[in-house]
Amino acid sequence: MKILIINEHIEDKLGGSEIQCDLIARQLVKIGHEVYYLAMRGKRKDYQSTLYKIIPVSEVNTKEFYEVIDSIKPDVIFWRYYKRKLYQVTKKLKKTGYPLIFSVSHEVDVRKYRWELLIPKKKFKTYINNSFKFFGNIYQFRGFYYVAGVVNQCRSFMGRVGSRKEIYFPNSMNEEEISFNWNRSYCVWVSNLKKRKNPEEFLYLAEKLISRDIDFLMVGAIQDNEYSYFKEASNLPENVKYLGPKSIQEVNGIIKSSMLLIHTCSPEGFPNNFIQAWHYGKPVVSLNYDPDNMIESERLGFFSRSKDQFVRDVEKLIDNKSLREEIKVRAKKISNITFDKHKNIKKLEKFMLDIIDRN
Repeated sequence: MKILIINEHIEDKLGGSEIQCDLIARQLVKIGHEVYYLAMRGKRKDYQSTLYKIIPVSEVNTKEFYEVIDSIKPDVIFWRYYKRKLYQVTKKLKKTGYPLIFSVSHEVDVRKYRWELLIPKKKFKTYINNSFKFFGNIYQFRGFYYVAGVVNQCRSFMGRVGSRKEIYFPNSMNEEEISFNWNRSYCVWVSNLKKRKNPEEFLYLAEKLISRDIDFLMVGAIQDNEYSYFKEASNLPENVKYLGPKSIQEVNGIIKSSMLLIHTCSPEGFPNNFIQAWHYGKPVVSLNYDPDNMIESERLGFFSRSKDQFVRDVEKLIDNKSLREEIKVRAKKISNITFDKHKNIKKLEKFMLDIIDRN
């Protein structure tokens, strides 16, 4: 197959969907397919990744965008770029005969009505902007009518966009690692620092446990100026260490040597760091989100729901080594069954072939 992936690229932006698309591209090449990658908002002239062809494009639904697609003539397009101009793009591509598979990255992808955008704001300008986003989301949701298929990283996303053909396609992970050493036991938080990731809740947790002989490490790039104060150690509790952005391989090593993973993000897709943690047998304590109820149903840590319970759950795991060992066994088993990249990519390959045949 000649496959075209559309998303921002990992060398321009290190985020969950970009990590997954790079992994998918590499695996598809390894099993014999010709892969192209449209790097949206691409900033580089030369990309380091050489297994597949990377073409930077400024934006979707432009003359440049369609000219690149026509020059490639893909058998199938794998879109993981949220709903950005989805209606315009899918409607046009439907006429040209290129089947497009929509890959769900976030729970808002499968919601037609984002009612939270209509909640009144203190700034009237913000409310007006959000109102435009609300109606814009409804408009772009119509693009699913022209989508050939949908892949969902959470089972709870299935059946929500009206697609006649869809599959559950869980995320996987890059298993390469760089060893990491720290002079004390530690818990780790991994994400880019922005509002919906709620990094301030990690500080709350650390302050409550400051008497413990445990450090709380933070990994991720600061993407919201509101959190620029994290750069200064004097602004943080003495048991919190902000390490800044790290590569996937470095993050793997940091998680591997940790006691457990802390998660404070608001509901999204399926967090990559959960998969990384469970690969190494580490429990996850999540304050706000349990995708597919997996943490609780498989007993892979704790879904706290409240800040007080959050502190108690972390304390329980810090104090109970045998519980951590029990979770380790279950986590590694789930990791091997659900998040195996070789098995998952074969599932995606079959889905793509089915879409092409149907098209």
